[in-house]
Amino acid sequence: MGWLYPYGASRKDIINERCAPWKWEKASGQTIKKCLRGNVLWRVVEVYCQPTGNFERYIACDLLQTDGTGNWGYKDMDESVGPYQTSCPLSYLKGTMVMNKDWRGWVREYHTRKAEKRKARKV
Repeated sequence: MGWLYPYGASRKDIINERCAPWKWEKASGQTIKKCLRGNVLWRVVEVYCQPTGNFERYIACDLLQTDGTGNWGYKDMDESVGPYQTSCPLSYLKGTMVMNKDWRGWVREYHTRKAEKRKARKV
């Protein structure tokens, strides 16, 4: 998928839009956790499927950037596409659907390296 740039949107507008609850004919969803890591918006999204009565949770990743003229846009992804971003909070891995075991491993490695760097700085 490509980038979407709603006309005149600010960064805050994009974040609010991406985190807003939504409802379709047979499903609805809401963001139950969110955080920003630079210009990466991480979310845990809970989806309710009316025909089955099931709830599912998945990790969403929205890259944020400007188009060069001040309009903000986003590129939306989820874990299944194996985003190259690995700054997802570890807590988001718990209780969400596993769509890409390799990507989850990369996220864990990222946090391990980050913790090791913090320890090395303290010494």
